[in-house]
This record gives sequence, structure tokens and C-alpha cells, in this order.
Amino acid sequence: MFFPSLKRSPRKAPTTQWFAGFYVTSCCRRMEAALVGIHGSGTDTRIEMGRGLAFDLPEYIREDYCGRERLNLGVVRNNGGNDKGLSKPGKDAAVPSLKGMTPRLRTDVRSALSDIQEETVRELLTVANVAPPELLAVGVMDPGVWFVEEFPDTDVFKSPRTGDTENQVRALRGMKPVFCEPLSDTAALATRTGHNVLDAFPATDLTTGGQGGPLLPLPYWAMLHSTERHRLLLDLGQEARITFLPNSSRGQKSQIGYGSAGACGSLIDPVVLALTNGEQSHDDGGRLSVQGEQLAELREFLARMESLDVPTTPSHWSPLAPVLAARQSAAIFEQVRLRNWSLRDVLCTVVEATACRIARAVRLQF
Repeated sequence: MFFPSLKRSPRKAPTTQWFAGFYVTSCCRRMEAALVGIHGSGTDTRIEMGRGLAFDLPEYIREDYCGRERLNLGVVRNNGGNDKGLSKPGKDAAVPSLKGMTPRLRTDVRSALSDIQEETVRELLTVANVAPPELLAVGVMDPGVWFVEEFPDTDVFKSPRTGDTENQVRALRGMKPVFCEPLSDTAALATRTGHNVLDAFPATDLTTGGQGGPLLPLPYWAMLHSTERHRLLLDLGQEARITFLPNSSRGQKSQIGYGSAGACGSLIDPVVLALTNGEQSHDDGGRLSVQGEQLAELREFLARMESLDVPTTPSHWSPLAPVLAARQSAAIFEQVRLRNWSLRDVLCTVVEATACRIARAVRLQF
């Protein structure tokens, strides 16, 4: 049998693949959502931002999560549910009874969170004029429920105000967190919206040999990499994070790097709050820190505490970072109380020590 010659049809231009993503902050206080269009694949990916939303979640969701023993590893007993993982200025960040698991949301509260996410998906699509069938998947990332596989010696935590902070931090660093499940009811979200829902990113990462950490380097690469130069991104949040983006030339074999440079705002902001009697949450432009002087004793103390910080490695991430930062902040305020230091001098010294630590971490990337 002879077949007529087949003309190859012209190749269609690649269509945009649309994804929606949700991120719930560490104390269920705020949710961020975005609609993202993907062009291409792999390291040749181009990203198109369709629409972004950020808003505070209802208070009852935050209260249900933070009203129980937050993290059961030791973040807060007094903080009222902020996203910094810290107690009130000058107060010790209480270490609780180590029951082993972060709190789950009640079933009705999880359902309410799914309702909010469902409505947000519809709003994202409507505003961006994207038809529901064009949305390939919805990604959900939240604090999740973590279990601690190995507990430290609980005698270390019997009296959190004894000044034995260094031993407590060492014990916390010895814990091995294991991801259990997300807080969001993603199965309900998939049923209600009819979309594919992707979740449990930390668990998937852990099972493939990762550390369960954020997946930020790939979108950073897609949006910000250069074909000629290496780029290094510095995220100065509650923790300082460094992302190394090698150039994308064909002969380049360097790997994308993502690591922690230790606590940043989680050490600086509590001092600012105490100095301003709660009127300022951060030192805008460094206007307060330049008014103080360096404290040699505090510099030495911070140098010793640095060895107890989250280790700086090319790919480190740990859900226990807020716990360690809370213990370090408590240790600093304990020294302030014992030595009657000026808070302006303390702020100046902490900022300078943090800047030097970040600079050393940056140099390690090259």
C-alpha cells in the first residue's frame, strides 16, 4: 500500500503552562498566593508572573495553631503568634515539654483554610483572565507538622532560666526533624477545585536525599541568572540566606547553591523592639544602630554563640532555625540583664557581628 506524502505541520509556538502556588507563613498568620506562567523547561525556563496576592489569615486560624504548644521543641510560650519565632523582648523563649510534634489544626479549621485557598484560586484565574482548564497544578507550602526523631537529654531543659543556654542550643541542634504532613487539607482542595494539587514538598525532598528545605533556588535561577556572570543573592530576613547562581554558559559546571548565613533579623529586631518600647519592629536604614558603640564583651559572647548557630553549608536548611534563633536572642537579653548594657550599644554590636558573619559566609561561596 502506498501512502500519500505527509506534509509536516508547522511547529506550534509553545503555550504557557500555568501554576498557582500558596505559601502559609510559620504561625499561620499570613498567606501568599501567586499565579505563575512557565515557558520552556529546565534551566531554559522563563517565568511569567500572572497575579500575586498576600493577606492576613483570619485570627481564629492563627489562634488554633499558636494557642497550642508551638513547635513543642521550644519556639514560644509568650509570643502571641508572630512570624519571628521569638518571645517578647527581654523574656526567655520558653522551652516546652518536648512532646515531639508540632500542633495540627482542628478539622474544621483545616476545612476553613481550604475554603480560603479555593476562593483565592478562583480570584487569581479571574483577574489574570486564565481559564480553569489552563491551570495545570496548584502547589501548597505551609509550616507542616514535624516530628522529632531523637530527643536530647531532657535534664537540659528543666530550668530554662538557669543560664545554661549554650547546652540547650547544643541539644536543640542534635534533634533530627522529620516531616509528617502539611497543615492544609490539600485533598479537600483538590476535590473542590478539580485541579491537581502538589504538596508535602519537604517530605518529598527528604525521601530523595535532601534536607526538606525551601525550593527557592530554581525560580531564582529562572528569573535572575545571567549567561555571562555569576550572581549571588542575599536575603536578609529573620535568617540570612545566600543563593549562588552560576552563569549559564555551556562550559559552566558550577552548581546552584543555597545556604544559611545564620540568624539576622531574629537577633536584631528584638533589640529594636526593646529599645523603642515596641514602637519599631526593625531598624529602618540602620538609624538606631549607628547611635551605639561596640561592646567588646558582647562581641566575644556573640563569637561563642556563632558556633552554636545553624551551620553554614551550601545546601543547609532546617525547620529548627527559629528555635535556635530564639535561644540565642534569649541568651543576649540575659547578658543585657546581668551586665546592664545600653541597648543602643547592644544593637550596634549585634548588627556589626551579624554583618561580619554574613560577609564570611558570602566569601565561602566562592
